Amino acid sequence: MTRTFCVGKGIGSGYTEEDVKSAARVLTGWYVIERGNVNGVQMNMLPKKAFNKNNHDNGVKTFSPFYNNLTISPDRSITDPTPFDTLEEKLAFLEIDQMIEMIFATDEVSKYVCRRLWNYFGYYDITPEIELELIEPLAEIFKQYVNDPDQMRYVIHALFSSEVFFKNEHIGCMVKSPIEFSVGMIRQLDYPTPKSLQLEAQYYFWNIIRTHIFNQGQDINDPPNVAGWPAYYQSPSFHEIWIDTSTYPIRLGSISAISRSNFALPKTNTYDGANSPSYGYITKMDYINFIKKFDQPSDPNELINEITELLLGPPLSQNVRDNLKTTYLLLGQKNDFYWTEAWEEFIADPNTTDPVSRKVPSMLQDLVQYLMSSAEFQLC
Repeated sequence: MTRTFCVGKGIGSGYTEEDVKSAARVLTGWYVIERGNVNGVQMNMLPKKAFNKNNHDNGVKTFSPFYNNLTISPDRSITDPTPFDTLEEKLAFLEIDQMIEMIFATDEVSKYVCRRLWNYFGYYDITPEIELELIEPLAEIFKQYVNDPDQMRYVIHALFSSEVFFKNEHIGCMVKSPIEFSVGMIRQLDYPTPKSLQLEAQYYFWNIIRTHIFNQGQDINDPPNVAGWPAYYQSPSFHEIWIDTSTYPIRLGSISAISRSNFALPKTNTYDGANSPSYGYITKMDYINFIKKFDQPSDPNELINEITELLLGPPLSQNVRDNLKTTYLLLGQKNDFYWTEAWEEFIADPNTTDPVSRKVPSMLQDLVQYLMSSAEFQLC
């Protein structure tokens, strides 16, 4: 509770081993029920808390100067058990409430939470300058809105509005997690996903994406331990843990699947056969509609500028952009009109017999797959 979620283990975390022992005494008696009796049958159920008064320590729990030498024990002046079943359960619950108030009364909690936000959205390294210019001001906002239900909204808004957040060295500086990589790819490409009423298709499609994410090293809703995925806390590697010689080829496979393959729901996978909204569902990346959303798709220079900004973030050198244009849009030609005429001809008639114009979808496919296979696309 203290080291992982509230106070951390940094320089300012002054809690002691005795504090941990006292906190454990506060929590005695509580346990989780995961199975229950349903119509006479023992079944798994949503976990819920339970309390055994015989296992609770009713003694005085004393904490260190870090917590202002606070003592916690059952408040015997309370006699009404409402809304709990027993008075003992209520008194034990209020001990937990008092302990949480004690923990959050320390300045270190606000700083720790803001450091974790920076680790997630900014960078893993917190320099003295970051601590002074960003963490401490954010911590003050955290404390200012401590009783506001929108507390974190104010903190995150301040983080995203800060000059520090937009410094060049903090752009494209971390490896994307598998979730960020896979879901981000679908969002960036505006990939056509199943509609709201196509329930089986949704389950089928997103389960495929979930499998891709799992194979890349992140099982959604099932972190390896209570601390979460090591990439968010394991020094000195941090975000670099997400990608290595085994996971990078898997990422390339995901890119190929999204950029080139179609996803077709087996017709036997619908609950109502041909009457189901998902019946016959098939989807594939639509490069033409994707590119149409750019400001000047017929201009190869502007198209390269826009698509690289969308997919890669930080601007590329002019030489790299020129090479991309020549290789993928001009197919080795020198004149920009090669792409312009091919694009306009294909848009006017998708069934055109012009050999160059007919290549437009495959040209775009090759360009997008190349960009997403680059090292820059792995970063956020």
